[in-house]
Amino acid sequence: MIGEPSITTEKKTRIWGRILLYAMVKANKSFARDGARNTSFSSEI
Repeated sequence: MIGEPSITTEKKTRIWGRILLYAMVKANKSFARDGARNTSFSSEI
């Protein structure tokens, strides 16, 4: 990272930010789906 121009570092952070955001959205969707499934199971019992 030392001696690297700030432009490339900025690009890397933007890419990583996008990856993290995408991962979080995917995780939230799967958690919501699991939560809905769990609630339906608990209401059935």
